[in-house]
Amino acid sequence: MSQIEKINKGETAIMDLREYPSLQVFAASLQAEPKMVAQEPMKKNSLHVPISEVQASLDEMFGAGMWSTENLKVMPFAASTEKAGQFYVSVSLTLAYHHPVSHIRVTREGVASGFVEHKTFPTQIQALSAAALKNAAKSIGNLFGRDLNRKDELTSTRSASEDAMEDLDLHSQLEMCQSQADVLDLQRSLPKEVSRNREIYAAINKRYKELKTINQPNP
Repeated sequence: MSQIEKINKGETAIMDLREYPSLQVFAASLQAEPKMVAQEPMKKNSLHVPISEVQASLDEMFGAGMWSTENLKVMPFAASTEKAGQFYVSVSLTLAYHHPVSHIRVTREGVASGFVEHKTFPTQIQALSAAALKNAAKSIGNLFGRDLNRKDELTSTRSASEDAMEDLDLHSQLEMCQSQADVLDLQRSLPKEVSRNREIYAAINKRYKELKTINQPNP
């Protein structure tokens, strides 16, 4: 069989088996070390790939104009989290790109969240959108910072769900939830494949029950 049919979201592309070596070379290039890293301003001993470098690497690997962001969603959490002119929001988006070797359209989901102020809402949403893009690009490969801040995989016993929780900063997001409504809003903002993970669902359910106890009125 000289051809393999690739199907992605209902679209069909044909890749000749002779392209496999090129595919392997390209896949290896995505696992290279990031060309630029910087210290996370709010996290001690944590590194990240700056958004400008992420965008430059997307241009270099997939071609300028051959990748885009789609389905931008801004979801404010329940009003109970609003305080001192701030409120908590979650930003999600889809990173889409055309694979230069397999010739298929690929998508990756990204999420970011945090407190924003009414008076600087547009600027802070732009920053969260950039963080969501970085989060989506991480899943492509180490070139975009996927393996930064992770322990040696040879000695690690981390599960895929633990990696997902780290990538989405889910522990911090759950801690910031002040009501059960906040937890439900957070759950709805997550990609379906993430929210349905058994371990992640258990962590969300645990925080939901904790807030039920904390916010329960005294008899």
